[in-house]
Amino acid sequence: MGAWHLLEPGPRQVLRQDLGRDDLERKRGRAWAFVQALATVWYYDRTNPAMAGMGRRTLARIVADPPSA
Repeated sequence: MGAWHLLEPGPRQVLRQDLGRDDLERKRGRAWAFVQALATVWYYDRTNPAMAGMGRRTLARIVADPPSA
């Protein structure tokens, strides 16, 4: 989950391979990051723009890297 918040696609893939995670675990982390990002964007939109920005970046990463079938 943290990889979606912090890493771009290349480093995220390297981390996944190094940890030996399967597709189900990737999807679970992706879903968890999605929920957190949605909450972060609306909750911090006016009080903490940096946190809201992090949530927006996470959502953009998730949208740009669709789950495998």
